[in-house]
Amino acid sequence: MESSGELSGHKRRGFTSEAVEREEKRSGQLSVAVIARCKTRYFIDGAVFGTSL
Repeated sequence: MESSGELSGHKRRGFTSEAVEREEKRSGQLSVAVIARCKTRYFIDGAVFGTSL
């Protein structure tokens, strides 16, 4: 029985160890660009779902 996803041909879900290390170095802080994108998306989704025809 194979327990590793790589051996069985399936890709593991989740974050890579490199991505986790990068986030730990940044203390989990989001960049200004990512924050702006998230806020814009939230605003647009609220406008779209909040409208009634």
